[in-house]
Amino acid sequence: MVGKRLTAVLEQRFVIGKRLVGVWIAVGGGRETVGGYREGRVCSREGVGGGREVVGGTRKLAAVGSNDRFPGLVLRMDFIELTVEAPRELADILVAELAEVGFDTFEDTDEGFRAYTTEDIFNPDAVEEIMARYSGIGDLSHSHRIITRQNWNAEWEKNFQPLIIAERVSVRAPFHPEPADVDYDIVIMPRMSFGTGHHETTALMIENQLDVDHKGLRVLDMGTGTGILAIMAELLGARQVLAVDTEPWTVENARDNAAENQCHGIECRLGGVETLANEAPFDLILANINRNVLLEDMHEYARLLPSGRPILFSGFYEEDLPKITAEASKHGLRYQRHRTLRSWVSAVFEKE
Repeated sequence: MVGKRLTAVLEQRFVIGKRLVGVWIAVGGGRETVGGYREGRVCSREGVGGGREVVGGTRKLAAVGSNDRFPGLVLRMDFIELTVEAPRELADILVAELAEVGFDTFEDTDEGFRAYTTEDIFNPDAVEEIMARYSGIGDLSHSHRIITRQNWNAEWEKNFQPLIIAERVSVRAPFHPEPADVDYDIVIMPRMSFGTGHHETTALMIENQLDVDHKGLRVLDMGTGTGILAIMAELLGARQVLAVDTEPWTVENARDNAAENQCHGIECRLGGVETLANEAPFDLILANINRNVLLEDMHEYARLLPSGRPILFSGFYEEDLPKITAEASKHGLRYQRHRTLRSWVSAVFEKE
């Protein structure tokens, strides 16, 4: 995004990459990505006014700034925002094409969409080639600008609005007032992570979580992003949560958000499924990432889930549900039910 991403990849989200795609939040309606994985395919869409995120291609880390929590790690903090004006039927095609050349977060606009990537990955020649290829299909124009690190917080703070999910869960930033008449209040500071709840996939996952008894469970949250689903799990009674993501800044953000919500049973871990080799089974697995990663890692999820226990998937479109279901069934995961929102899906499976 996840990415798990855009799966939080703005409802205006300022997108920053799932979760950097894999993890972001986008400004103006966007979406998040899921799990720091990049698979070169549209991952999710949402946000104020639409939005979508895509996941594609492992991101390189380069110059600008150091990370105290991960000594020696250097992070590139400047992003490219590509603004595209195109008819809706062409916009979806362009999103898929741009995902193949390094863009991993997308945000719908009234005129088309915005796409985001890091400055070191941005290839203007590849963008021009894509635009030229489709220029005869409909009215098409584009431009780009650099978004520097220092602008991020100001951007998303201007656009990030509090959110109520299923009339029971509040998701807000620390500077928003505490709401009344909700069962659960989650405080999220997204920074560069996917998962503010504004993206369809995150909201759908939380709705499905509300239907699952978490009390006393050991939970795995793959592609954790901001940590919002892990936090939701602990608030619902989980005794222990392992929150995993491939992006270092995402893991740090999730850890900080867990502390902000007084969640002390959440471990935030850097990596992917390879970090789970020695883990005992989990009672519940949450995987809000993207279609390709879910298909690739399905066998690992199944291995870590005991018979009769649920797994919640999201980060893909309704049209992809048959593929997810077919692959899940190969590994003994039986389809139970799913929710949809603007073509996004969160599905519940159970280990046979």
